Amino acid sequence: MSASQDKIEITTPSGKVVVIRNYTTRADDAAAQDVINKGTKIVAGDSGEPVLEMTLEATQGAQDVYVQRLVESIDGSSDNIAGQLLELRSADYAAIDKAVSEIANPKG
Repeated sequence: MSASQDKIEITTPSGKVVVIRNYTTRADDAAAQDVINKGTKIVAGDSGEPVLEMTLEATQGAQDVYVQRLVESIDGSSDNIAGQLLELRSADYAAIDKAVSEIANPKG
């Protein structure tokens, strides 16, 4: 993985070179939060207390939002990133997803 001031470059298992923005913006976070909000509801817990319940689809959907927004190019092409992401091998997408997750959900 190589880095520049505001981007990282990763090479996927099949050799695709992907440029990813290495920070999120308020707009990125708001778009991801919107997906989470739509997949979250308050239900009654065992003792009747309110419990927040989130679907797995909401969590994955929010991550997909970050991937689509942070990936800037794949093999030098920034055309139709969403479409390019859908056509990637699963292992390639997983590598991108991991890199984006580390940016969107920093530890520490």
